[in-house]
Amino acid sequence: MSLRIFIVRRIIQSVPLLFIISIISYLLMSLAPGDVVAMFEDPAATHLATQLIRDRVLERLGLDVPIHIQYFNWLKGVVLEGNFGYSFLDGQPVIHKIVERIPATLWLTVTAIILSLVISIPIGVYTAVKRNSFWDLLFSFNSYLGISSPAFFVALLGIIVFSLNLGWLPVSGMRVVYDHFDFFDRIEHLILPASVLAFGMIASNTRFIRSSMLEVINQDYIQTARAKGVSEFKVIAKHALRNALLPIITVIAMQLPMILGGAFIIEYIFGWPGLGRLGVMAVFMRDYPIIMGTTMMVSVGVILCNLLADVMYAVVDPRIRFQKS
Repeated sequence: MSLRIFIVRRIIQSVPLLFIISIISYLLMSLAPGDVVAMFEDPAATHLATQLIRDRVLERLGLDVPIHIQYFNWLKGVVLEGNFGYSFLDGQPVIHKIVERIPATLWLTVTAIILSLVISIPIGVYTAVKRNSFWDLLFSFNSYLGISSPAFFVALLGIIVFSLNLGWLPVSGMRVVYDHFDFFDRIEHLILPASVLAFGMIASNTRFIRSSMLEVINQDYIQTARAKGVSEFKVIAKHALRNALLPIITVIAMQLPMILGGAFIIEYIFGWPGLGRLGVMAVFMRDYPIIMGTTMMVSVGVILCNLLADVMYAVVDPRIRFQKS
């Protein structure tokens, strides 16, 4: 099976998956406690006036019909028109609000992924080469600590230490409020949330790279290279590391749901104007179209990144072949 056919098949297979995700998400959203119409009511109005307001609001929002009709109306708009609906709060198109927030989320998540790899790869390789040494035990302890630490705790700790006590980094936001673009100001605002988001990935990637390196350096071809007099640096960097890092592509793809879930929490805590903060605020305000829009956009992102991981793995590893099922 060619790579092109494989990609087409994976895309076709993702369509029913997205359909199932949309059904479950819409059902859970509709069953969630709370009344979306309550925010439009006037506390000083009479009971009759309140009921009239409720009826009009429900009709305007399309919530005056059974839930299955609501869902199919939403699905029809998405499939036929590419329209995710309009925000309950400000009436703006959902797709416009999502597109505005995607760059900020990509800026945060991509930076966190790069940061985690830059830190975890050297540490993972070093601890594998220096197995059972003091540094191996120290980094292993720190890795377990990082894996077990929830993102919100690390975020609050980072704010207390680096923002409130030391005053090195800003507490929230993506930039200082002014008209012109300042790259260094963006970087300053990015450091803390990206570091917090990368914290857990650094810990898990370090453990994974260490295990992968230990498996590779015991292979026969590594022992043969050493027997031929190849320097230890070349053995590790040229032969062992290249093969040990192949599985990290799949690991990052598997981590993507965790990364995006962590981004939702991190963006909300740090006031980062991304897709995650938009989704969390929509949940608090019961803005159903925004909730569905962000959910589906994240689902599409996860599916595409897993597809990209499969393709990249096939490209970098010649042993991988797509066989007919």
